[in-house]
Amino acid sequence: MIKISRREFGALASAALLFRTQRAVAGEPGVFVFGQDLPANLDPHQIQDLGMTQYALNTYDNLYRYEDNPPKMRPWLATDHTVSADGLIWEFKLREGVKFHDGSEVTGADVVYSFQRLLALGRAPAAPWLSVLKPDSVTAPDRYLVRITLGQRYGPFFGMMPSVFIVNPRIVEAHKDDNDWGARWLASNEAGSGAYRLNPATYVPRERADVEKFDGHFYGWSDNAQPINRIEWRPTKVTSTRVLALLNGTIDMTDSFLPVDQVERIEKSANAHVAKNVTMRLLVIRMNNTKPPFDNINARKCFAHSFNYTGFIDEIVKGNAQRNPAPLPNNIWGYPKDVKGYEFDLAKAKEYFDKAVAEGAPMRRPVEMHVQQPLEQTT
Repeated sequence: MIKISRREFGALASAALLFRTQRAVAGEPGVFVFGQDLPANLDPHQIQDLGMTQYALNTYDNLYRYEDNPPKMRPWLATDHTVSADGLIWEFKLREGVKFHDGSEVTGADVVYSFQRLLALGRAPAAPWLSVLKPDSVTAPDRYLVRITLGQRYGPFFGMMPSVFIVNPRIVEAHKDDNDWGARWLASNEAGSGAYRLNPATYVPRERADVEKFDGHFYGWSDNAQPINRIEWRPTKVTSTRVLALLNGTIDMTDSFLPVDQVERIEKSANAHVAKNVTMRLLVIRMNNTKPPFDNINARKCFAHSFNYTGFIDEIVKGNAQRNPAPLPNNIWGYPKDVKGYEFDLAKAKEYFDKAVAEGAPMRRPVEMHVQQPLEQTT
């Protein structure tokens, strides 16, 4: 069995119960083949999804990152931080001697550039920061100190810090195209300091990516361990084909988006296993409460009491989920521990149905549900 540490293959938790499937015997020593989808491109300041997080946590570093379950913030490029009494000024002390893949040192100026680039591109990873940060809000008073001054108090600030990956400005600036902050180039290349470095010669968008062990990573590599020397992404779109590849040894691990029958198929095999962990992926039904009938509170309560939560968990996903009555993952900081969810109660649903009808809500028409991803991709 290949054993992987969180550092060697970091991944953002992504499912109510994460199905992580591995073969029992590795195909090639020191090589790990992963069947997970790749991000649309490889620039961590342009893309923010599960595929990017898995790729970026291996090829880039950040000031802090999450570890353990429930997640805890761990110093990474930063060794510690301080915050002013009013919550507006944050200072991060950087680790000295950290090297980018080209051998240059990671300094405060590189962190400043990374934040400025993130804000300038204004893509999905920048969304949490645009309302509270300006380009001149991030400064480097000295080589190993970064100061971030917020325009207003911002509760999620520290919790969002792992979403900012630090890029090498010397590499990125050398590949600018018409003031694009190197976005065109970095979409298919890499400029990080992470535990693995991209082999750009073998990269094919959406089809394959190879990253190789970076011996100079600041965290170090244990002499007693058997680290993975190369990780190969080999996305396979069709679930049944992906599982077959796992079982016949073509890949070492699939993703977490597996239907229950495929999970059972893997569990019955002799050469693979399923690891289940409570993670942060939520399955929710969203209602647009600006449009009828969902603009009526009694209509919404009717639907809330009409869903058989226990039946779905026990029968549809075969116990591979937990009831979570809040819109937050129940293993994240700030989760309201005393929150109670709606119970499945058709009598109450009928009561709220009648109230909604009496108030003019159009309840006697079919309601269509549109799934945001293929049903076979939900767990």
